Amino acid sequence: MKYKISVGEIIKYLYYLDKELSGFRVPEKILREGHWYHQRFGFNQPEIFQRYFKYCDKGNTEWWIVRGCPDRIEIEEGVLFVDEFKTVRSRPKSEMLEIGSTQGNLYAWLVGSELYRVYLYNIRTEEMEKYIFEFDKKKAKKDIRKGIKTKKRLKRFRERLR
Repeated sequence: MKYKISVGEIIKYLYYLDKELSGFRVPEKILREGHWYHQRFGFNQPEIFQRYFKYCDKGNTEWWIVRGCPDRIEIEEGVLFVDEFKTVRSRPKSEMLEIGSTQGNLYAWLVGSELYRVYLYNIRTEEMEKYIFEFDKKKAKKDIRKGIKTKKRLKRFRERLR
């Protein structure tokens, strides 16, 4: 059996799960607008990356495929950067930076980059800020484990409801 999880799912489980479980859905207009800003600023790299992750729990080992599509990949002066783009609207900038940095770190793990950047674009002020981070392998593995654990728990919960 193949086990799969995407970077988007991991981010959802780490940061947005309670809202989703309460029935909240991001309005389609907001999703379209975010997509438009990604296109406008060139954060639309289409390639999907995947890598295997060894998940161990209670003596069991499973190999999971982790997949994702970074917003942009650039090479500048011989340095490979993975870029994550976030629009800032109503959530605090610090929260969006945390989410973006977690996502960028996971994409850096997928791609094999030692550096990643998070771009925050404030829709109201039309200002862009760039933050550069070093890849944190320990955090990436911890976040992937937590995402997989949450996905497995949700699956067991849904099966009990049937």
